[in-house]
Amino acid sequence: MADPIVKKKGVSLPKWMLQGVFYGLFLGVVGYLAGGIALTAAPAVFPASIDVVTGALGFLASLGIAYTNDVVQ
Repeated sequence: MADPIVKKKGVSLPKWMLQGVFYGLFLGVVGYLAGGIALTAAPAVFPASIDVVTGALGFLASLGIAYTNDVVQ
């Protein structure tokens, strides 16, 4: 016989992760723009991928900040 169908309860992401992702998108854009400005201002000083690196670091940092705030509270 077939197993009865079990309805799954709605599962969502934790609150800290949602906040971190949305804040991370904002910080990622700000970091990308700041890296692009730095690259334009002094191309010999910064590597060519500085804008992507700063955007990624901003996104990851915001997830870390949101997680830390959630754990501390």
